[in-house]
Amino acid sequence: MAIPIIICDDSSMARKQMWRALPTDWDFEVTFAANGKEAIEAINMGKAHIMFLDLTMPVMDGFEVLETLHKEQSSVKVIVVSGDVQPESYSRVMALGAVEFIKKPFDAMSIIDILDPLIPKEAANSELAIPAQVVNVKVETNDIYREVANIAMGRAADLLAQYLNAFIVMPIPHVNMMEYNELQMAIEHTIAADNTFAVCQGFISQEVSGEALAIFTGTDFNDLAELLNFDGEITESAKIELSMDITSILVGAILKSLKEQVDIDFCQGYPIVLGHRTASIGLIANKEKSWKETLAVEMFFTVENKKIYCDFIIVFNTGSIDSLKERIDFLAE
Repeated sequence: MAIPIIICDDSSMARKQMWRALPTDWDFEVTFAANGKEAIEAINMGKAHIMFLDLTMPVMDGFEVLETLHKEQSSVKVIVVSGDVQPESYSRVMALGAVEFIKKPFDAMSIIDILDPLIPKEAANSELAIPAQVVNVKVETNDIYREVANIAMGRAADLLAQYLNAFIVMPIPHVNMMEYNELQMAIEHTIAADNTFAVCQGFISQEVSGEALAIFTGTDFNDLAELLNFDGEITESAKIELSMDITSILVGAILKSLKEQVDIDFCQGYPIVLGHRTASIGLIANKEKSWKETLAVEMFFTVENKKIYCDFIIVFNTGSIDSLKERIDFLAE
């Protein structure tokens, strides 16, 4: 009898990668779920002996799924597969009953070792293959970008969590192709808001270049200073210093993750403080010809139980898009 497995992840690329990692000579019946709500519905229909579960998803995230299963005393074996690699995330999911935690990107060869003790022996080494109807998983380019960004965001959150000794809440990153004027107007509108500080930092490689922008709106710098053991007066200069510290951590961690995922070595520029209520920010200024269309990736970091908010935007210039796409397309193969 086939063993029912759910692969729950909002990324079609991640679902495809996990499906391909399953041993083809074992008898599985695989169900895909794009969010936790779909996964719970599939579980209630008896479609899960084992579930691979992402944490960062819309509608119902992985933590909420685990809380639901924990309350219901479900027998489903949950293997968390996540880009959120903070130690606190690991502790929370294991306390809620997960049997294993796999960090994205994962090693496909390790999946068999993880599954082996969870699968009845009669289901292994079957002549039956995984059902053919799940082979053709369509993966859009934007979904690949988003999954790469999700993993990079997780690495950045992990480093920031260690730096602040706090838990970082990770929402889903947003990926959009935007016209230059549209991007410029959106950034200028955001920067002009009250109680806003922003720092930008350029990066470049032989093939790919762009700029990262960290926007702190509504952040209580007293909270940030407390976490950083900063005991000086919270002046405008201190706020700038604290903002630059956080920006440098995020930019460095994200570029390092991109290097690991798509094999690109980046050089970082010096951070530039855009300041408070700045109408003309200078970001991508005088670059309209080379920035007619940009790839914009937005990540929003918040610190749990603190008024610390960072809207982090990475923009890649027009000339980088083809090279970057060529680098990431192989991930969906």
